[in-house]
Amino acid sequence: MIVARDFNCVLSNADCTGQDKYSKALARLVRELDLREAWDATPTRTVFTHYTTKSALRIDRIYFTNNLKRTQQGAEALRAAFTDHVAIIIPLR
Repeated sequence: MIVARDFNCVLSNADCTGQDKYSKALARLVRELDLREAWDATPTRTVFTHYTTKSALRIDRIYFTNNLKRTQQGAEALRAAFTDHVAIIIPLR
């Protein structure tokens, strides 16, 4: 299973530079479906997917089930000229 969308919320304060939009509902969905994040940001590699003049947020998310996560060959964020979000490229084997 793949769950991907612009959720317009975050799961931690590290996911935004401005006011957080924490979602208990998203946290519960991820926990109950045992989903894994396709793009693993770390404290040394913070990545945001939506930029405004006042803040940056990680509101676009892609989740995989464990068996699909094991087939992932990386992830790359690319700026797209037609939107204020970034594109995420995730090759699977």
